[in-house]
Amino acid sequence: MEQILDKVMDETESLIYFQNEAYKLAEHYQIKRPIVKFSCCKGGYYSPNLQIIKLSRHKITSPKALLDCFLHEFSHHLNSVRGGEMHDAGFKRSMWSVATYYYGDPLVYNWKQDYINVKKYFERRVKETT
Repeated sequence: MEQILDKVMDETESLIYFQNEAYKLAEHYQIKRPIVKFSCCKGGYYSPNLQIIKLSRHKITSPKALLDCFLHEFSHHLNSVRGGEMHDAGFKRSMWSVATYYYGDPLVYNWKQDYINVKKYFERRVKETT
């Protein structure tokens, strides 16, 4: 998939980019596309009831960190439409699947910045595959 890591975008371009990425991911997983918005949240947020991903360009200034945050929140959307709960086993499987599909290699996703239970899942999966 197209990467934004080497291109500086204004807020409108970034929003269009993430909306398009949400569309591509939703199409791949054959689910409804979530709405993507920028907000003043502390980083990223997903609302299962509204199916909205909120990202903060003001709190997350690194393009790679913003992209990983988007992938994390999209994984919440994927897990939610499949009947899962926040950060449950289904979410962790969704996160692994989304990172693998998006990057082609799940090790490209920055697992170190994620929640401790997600990091532990990642470490276990890496050990299983090596």
